[in-house]
Amino acid sequence: MGMDVYVGPLRRYFARDWLTAAQQADAAAGLSVTATRAPAGRLAGRPADESTPSPAQVEEAVMAWQASLLASLGRDDAWPEDPALPYWTDKPGWDGFGALVLLAAYDECPELRPAKRGLFRRAGTPDGPRHYASAPAVREAAKNPRRYPSLLLGTEWWLPLPGAPSLFSGRLPTGQETVLSTVEQLRTELGTLATNLGLDAAGLASLRHAGPPLQAPRDEDQLAPAPDVDALGRSGLAMLSALAERAGHSHQPLVLDY
Repeated sequence: MGMDVYVGPLRRYFARDWLTAAQQADAAAGLSVTATRAPAGRLAGRPADESTPSPAQVEEAVMAWQASLLASLGRDDAWPEDPALPYWTDKPGWDGFGALVLLAAYDECPELRPAKRGLFRRAGTPDGPRHYASAPAVREAAKNPRRYPSLLLGTEWWLPLPGAPSLFSGRLPTGQETVLSTVEQLRTELGTLATNLGLDAAGLASLRHAGPPLQAPRDEDQLAPAPDVDALGRSGLAMLSALAERAGHSHQPLVLDY
């Protein structure tokens, strides 16, 4: 299953009135495009056999959820939830996002980064981006995340709530209990990682324009080549940084969709 990143109104997201980056490319090429997949889980309070909630039902559920969340935080600064507002999306995939988290973990715990092959030394076992959560560096860094708490602790929703706690518990519109963070916090974490990797705005823009690195092909009887975590992570960082900037400027949520 692939993974996309969505920035925009949640009413539009849950109404499925948006296209992934791949679908947008297909539409631009004149190909037929089917509706985007449903968000993970159904809206809280909706029947299990409901295929697609109506716009009015989505509005009721999302607005009630937003009001409840803001009340729990003692805030009244609701972000705009007009489904006619624009949205943005891109597809780092699990390789790009997982490699990004690995780079953050290596920055926190450089001693746990697998060694590269070199003269008189053997290469360490590489970490797989799609299984980043089990990597030793991620497990160790998550015990006391100093600079990248939302990336290292499994956050999947970042909300436009400036000044809110870096991490806080809450329920999604689906009713799922989870750890939430803020767009402000994500932008800070991504900016810190970019700086520590020596990437400025121009470098990030160049990486995003280039797109994800190609993975080496393999024959059916060969083992898959080790993924290039550094290249994949930098590409994922460029994509997520651009979307986080959009989320900050438009005052909209940023969510992982898969």
